[in-house]
Amino acid sequence: MDNEGLEGPFSKDEVAKALSELGGDKALGLDGFSMALWKFFWPIVEVLANRLKRVIDKMVSNNQNVFVRARQILDATLVTNEEIDLRK
Repeated sequence: MDNEGLEGPFSKDEVAKALSELGGDKALGLDGFSMALWKFFWPIVEVLANRLKRVIDKMVSNNQNVFVRARQILDATLVTNEEIDLRK
């Protein structure tokens, strides 16, 4: 494999293939769940995530900066720093 193949970003398909090839009998992850459990429930997780994407903007307050499209958690830090600077 050449360097370009090693240095490029991972594709979604590449990651999905690698995960699907993992055996379900491996050691538990840090969350205590086995790979077999994740594989079994993954279709349900995907459906729930896709449904949440459609309504999450309405459910999360404007004061929140995570889980909302076009917002980043770093935005909250920047706003906080600006407020602190203004009050000095």
